[in-house]
Amino acid sequence: MASDQIMHVQPEVLDIDETNNYLNGQLWKLCAGPLFHTPKVGDKVYYFPQGHIEQTIFFYLLLVTSFNDELCQLKPIFDIPSKICCNVFSINPKVENNTNEIYAEVALLPDTSDVEIPIPKNENNIQNINYFTKVLNASDTCKTGGFFLYKRHAMKCLPLLDMSQLTPSQEIIAKDIHGHEWIFKHTLRGTSKRHLFTCGWNEFAKGKKLVAGDSFVFLRYIYLLPF
Repeated sequence: MASDQIMHVQPEVLDIDETNNYLNGQLWKLCAGPLFHTPKVGDKVYYFPQGHIEQTIFFYLLLVTSFNDELCQLKPIFDIPSKICCNVFSINPKVENNTNEIYAEVALLPDTSDVEIPIPKNENNIQNINYFTKVLNASDTCKTGGFFLYKRHAMKCLPLLDMSQLTPSQEIIAKDIHGHEWIFKHTLRGTSKRHLFTCGWNEFAKGKKLVAGDSFVFLRYIYLLPF
């Protein structure tokens, strides 16, 4: 009986905005890497204000040094605890525009029993995402080359090619973590049947200033239609 119920469960289908937000979040996590950890909304954490105070004072003193040397000798006194217990109110994943550096803005509220933190719904039941990560080599980043995909990655993450064509190929439309759209030509070449991104890849590599040793993350979401 339990197995029958599981077999007939309908998959959750997200609308376009929810899907894009979910995909962006998953791509952000993949780009951040396994060692990057963020708390969840509603978690209790400690905020240490001293670091912010010292940083603020440092930059302020740099600005006023040339105007008032005496002011630089002042040592402000703050009557606040060294650490403050807080609830995580929101987490906003961010990407630096010029360097593609991953970071997160975390909003905190002091821990009080009077404040109710809205907990976002759990989306762990969404399983229809495939991805791969590849460390780029010299041939992937040279101006005259393309991007070589391992067969297992192509079969797992890309639509199937039409093998009836003399040179099987297709266009792949993808968005980067900033939402910019890129078009790659995926082709199968040679007697060894190598999967390649040809047209469009060099433009992408140049735009992202990719070099050998950088990591390329590709994620594909398969839309599920309701029964």
